[in-house]
Amino acid sequence: YGTSRFVDPIAAEHGLKIVETDTGFKCLRPYTGPEAQHMAVCGFEEADGFTLGHHMGHFVDKDSLVAMLVALQMMLDRNQTLGEIYRALQIRHGYYFPGRRPVDIDRSLSREVRQRKLSEALGAIAVGHKISVNCPALGITKLEVLKVEQLFGYRFTLAGGHTIMLRPSGTEPKVRVYVEAVGQGNEVLVEPLLAAAAALIGSAF
Repeated sequence: YGTSRFVDPIAAEHGLKIVETDTGFKCLRPYTGPEAQHMAVCGFEEADGFTLGHHMGHFVDKDSLVAMLVALQMMLDRNQTLGEIYRALQIRHGYYFPGRRPVDIDRSLSREVRQRKLSEALGAIAVGHKISVNCPALGITKLEVLKVEQLFGYRFTLAGGHTIMLRPSGTEPKVRVYVEAVGQGNEVLVEPLLAAAAALIGSAF
C-alpha cells in the first residue's frame, strides 16, 4: 500500500491489474501462493521485497536472490544497465520521487489511543482541504487534496499527483510516512512533503 505509484502507468501499458494489500509479505500470499485464484505475475513492497508468483516455480516469500536474477535477466535481454532501463521508463511513464520516514509519537499513550487520535485528525481532512507544503524552490506553499483513500492507513493525493501516505505502526509507537513527488524536476518537493506529513501527525497529538 505504501509502494510508489510509478508501477501504475507501467502496469496499465501491459494491461495488468494492480492489487494493493496491507504491509507484510503474508498479505501477498493470496495472490502469489499455490492457492491463489488469480495468480499475480509478481509481488513487491516498498522495503524492496520481491517475489514471483507460484506459477513461476518460485516459493512465495521475498527473495533478494531472485530479484537480483530478474534484474540481471532484464539487463541481458535489453543489453542495457539498470540505470539505462530506469531512465527509459521515466521518459516513457513519468518521473516519481519517493521518500519515507517514521515519525515517533508519545510512548505513554496506548496503541488504541494513538490510533484514535490519529484517525480523528486525519479523518477530518477531506477533498478540497489545502495542506501546507513549503517548497520555495517550486513556489509552493499549499497543495489541495484531490483524493482521500483509507485502506491500510491514509493516502492523500494532492494537486500535481503528489502523495502523502500515513500508516500507524502495529508494533511501535510510530507512524510510517511515505510520500512521493511526481514530475521531472520535482524531487526537491520530497523533503517538504515529509515535513508536511510530520506536521499532520503532530496536529493529532
